[in-house]
Amino acid sequence: MEVVIVILLAAAIGLLAYSFTKKDKVQEIEKDLDQLQLSSMQEIYKLKKKVKVLEEEILQDDIQSIPEEKQLDYYIERKVLAKYQHGMTVDAIAKSENISVKQVQGMIKRNERILT
Repeated sequence: MEVVIVILLAAAIGLLAYSFTKKDKVQEIEKDLDQLQLSSMQEIYKLKKKVKVLEEEILQDDIQSIPEEKQLDYYIERKVLAKYQHGMTVDAIAKSENISVKQVQGMIKRNERILT
């Protein structure tokens, strides 16, 4: 009986030592998954930066292709609409932008959908 207990104890110690030395496959898979996740996030970040740069270049090309007079009109119109949205009167906007009241009213009418 004592021999059996000693053999079982030795087997238990042997199996315990073996379990500590054995590699954990789940841990390896988790590490691989984390690495894959990080690399994919980096790639997505790089792609977003590239898309942003391309969009800026396209917008620059579009703005440069518009004649300068129309660019000025566009910026004046944006300023007029912003001032109108902030509650300035049509007369005050016309004076501040050095344009006529009719021009201000026309800009506001053209952009009614944006203002509402």
